[in-house]
Amino acid sequence: MTTPRAKKSKQSRKPVERGRTASDVQSEDRKAKLGTKYVCYSCGARFYDLNKPEPLCPKCGADQRTKPKDSPAAASPPPAPPKRPPPRPMPGLLDEEEEVVPFEDDMDLDLGDLDTSGDELFEEETEPPEANEDETEEP
Repeated sequence: MTTPRAKKSKQSRKPVERGRTASDVQSEDRKAKLGTKYVCYSCGARFYDLNKPEPLCPKCGADQRTKPKDSPAAASPPPAPPKRPPPRPMPGLLDEEEEVVPFEDDMDLDLGDLDTSGDELFEEETEPPEANEDETEEP
């Protein structure tokens, strides 16, 4: 047998505006009831002020109106970059005592002392290449 179901009580519903869902309207109602959301600056707890005039943290009791301001000027300046050592001077290409010799004077070569005994290995043959007997031309 089936048991009769109890009728659901009608809650006071607001008419839903076009383009908005009922859950959007409900979440806005909840937010309005809870008040402003805070994150405690001293202990980090998250809480709503429940529309009370004094937003006090429920965990540590800190008044959120006296929160110290976070200003970038009050923060410590960034650490200075490490100082670079001064660059080393480039060594001179020539010492002052060293004598500069021109290139032409440095190239005094005696070509008469060269060994020419191996030159015959690189000489071209004077004999003409022989033709293969198999490749005879037919008239």
